[in-house]
Amino acid sequence: MDLNISELHRFDRIIDVLASVANGNYSVQLEVTAEKDYLDSIAAGINMMIDDLQTNTIKLKYAEYRINAILNVIEQIARGKYNVACETSEKNDIFDALGVSINMMVDDIKNYIEEINKNKIIKEEKEVLANQK
Repeated sequence: MDLNISELHRFDRIIDVLASVANGNYSVQLEVTAEKDYLDSIAAGINMMIDDLQTNTIKLKYAEYRINAILNVIEQIARGKYNVACETSEKNDIFDALGVSINMMVDDIKNYIEEINKNKIIKEEKEVLANQK
């Protein structure tokens, strides 16, 4: 198959765009010409792939951010810091459900600690009164 100059330039552009995408640049797109030939089909397919990669990369970065934030809270709880809470958003996604559950757990832990401390004080007061008799 012999390629004309125009097709060679289009192939070069495809290769350049693919190299940019491979380097993480998802802002590039290929021109789809009015010729509606096999190169246009390839260009349209590559453009869809680039859009999907960009969308999925954004979703992945969001998930990574949310997971790291939740892990940070869990690590603080593990160190005995109960004045922390997971951030929640308006999205009501799986990360919000996890964050709300962790926040409820922290509230329960704080309530148990408060109850234990109250019972300890009551016990100590009873012991003091018993020793005074």
